[in-house]
Amino acid sequence: MKSRIITGAKGSGKTTTLLSLSANEGHASGFATLHQGSEYYLHDLSTGKTELLMTEAPVFEERFRKWYYSGKLFDECNAKLLMRAEGNVFLDEIGRLELEGKGFMPSLWHLLRNERIALTITVRDDFLHDVINAFAIKDYTLIKI
Repeated sequence: MKSRIITGAKGSGKTTTLLSLSANEGHASGFATLHQGSEYYLHDLSTGKTELLMTEAPVFEERFRKWYYSGKLFDECNAKLLMRAEGNVFLDEIGRLELEGKGFMPSLWHLLRNERIALTITVRDDFLHDVINAFAIKDYTLIKI
């Protein structure tokens, strides 16, 4: 299926758009990244569960630039996404982590290659062309915010 890429500048409403689209499409799964102060939380769209994903405080072992992040949470999310065989899937904040082989990178490859998955991702303008090229995304609709 054709993928959708929601793109815009930081703070432009990409996550809000993703959440709106996911609410309107039945049986959606995936993850949204919610920003609160200097912390990012990962919100599971299918269960409603929200967990701390990334912070500037050294509460996790994994580090990416100034951020400490939960590799365990990413592993759990990727395992769940790799089991998806069909339906609507939403992934928020595809960017530097995935371009460097971390974050949602394993499941992103899987989801993009599965013709029975309708994938919607958000990507900041700054990383749009790099993400499209790195993941060889060919058939997509671009939603500019």
